[in-house]
Amino acid sequence: MIGLPRSGKTSLLYALHHTQQHEPPAALRITPLALPPVFVYVNAGPYVDLGEFHLQGALYFWRDIAYALAQSLPGEYAAPSLAGPVAGDSEALDQIYALRQYIASTIRDCPDVTVVFLIDNAEGLARLPRSTSSLLRTLIQDSAIGDRMAYVATSHVPLYQLYDPATLQEPSSFWSLFAETIYLGLLEPDEAHALIMQRAAATPQHLFNARDAAMLLQLAGRHSDLLTLACALLHDWRTREPDAHPFEWTVFEDQLYEAAVPLCQAIWQSLRDTVPGVYTVLGHIAEQQPFETEQQRATLPLLERLGMIEQRDDRYYIFSQIMHRFVRQQLADMLPLSEPEPVLSSHPQHLSRPSRC
Repeated sequence: MIGLPRSGKTSLLYALHHTQQHEPPAALRITPLALPPVFVYVNAGPYVDLGEFHLQGALYFWRDIAYALAQSLPGEYAAPSLAGPVAGDSEALDQIYALRQYIASTIRDCPDVTVVFLIDNAEGLARLPRSTSSLLRTLIQDSAIGDRMAYVATSHVPLYQLYDPATLQEPSSFWSLFAETIYLGLLEPDEAHALIMQRAAATPQHLFNARDAAMLLQLAGRHSDLLTLACALLHDWRTREPDAHPFEWTVFEDQLYEAAVPLCQAIWQSLRDTVPGVYTVLGHIAEQQPFETEQQRATLPLLERLGMIEQRDDRYYIFSQIMHRFVRQQLADMLPLSEPEPVLSSHPQHLSRPSRC
């Protein structure tokens, strides 16, 4: 599952993991499996920061996933027994293979369940030794357990596009490990409206009216986390000043923008690492300027799948007024994280949706 930061990827994995103790809501009911699923969650994000200690990072990953498996299976399963800190790469690799064997034998001993590994922030695995993905592949190819296990991973970019810089000429070791890529973009309009009504129902005496809902969607768009933040801020305003009229939407927007800057910053940085030349493309969209190259136009489908832009009346727009304001501010200030691109003209021109072949 691919998506921008805070687009609901982790929440979805948490919800799947939660279904082991509770009946899942209708929206999360998956295709019936031959055997009941057991969801095993592990967050791979921290491993990306280990740098030159990437073999140690691989060991941490296999330890984490082995312990999570032992804790998630029904009944009592002993956690893997390992020695203390390893002295070198050779010993670390020995423990990694031992952990892989532990996982395989444990699944083999549980013939009545399907084990689904939920790997969050899986880009953290991309810089680990190639043996990590190779061993994950050997598990799924094991004839004794392969049809009773699966992987569900989240990332900011398809894992097969990532590689170890030291082996640039080799194909990604994640190629074909995952059968399908699902993009988590913006909420559907009815889903966004339902989210607003759900947040408003927390205090029935201060329900949002139709004008409130329209303004929330205009400011925050259909990005689930930004819309939730906007609802919370409006709820706070309504409870503190229920009789305020007319409502100061300009002041509200300024406060929402200030609160949303960390989220917008995370999205901005993620796009820099995911979509080449994205700042130029977003600058053209923000200012409604025509694109200069076919390469810029080719970026649009990906940005739309990610939920960064949306189409209205045959034009592309940034997904919300808050994010649009943030993009323009970044391009004007040219913060260090920006690409070295010229500041774009502030004179908007018509921006048409590219024709389809």
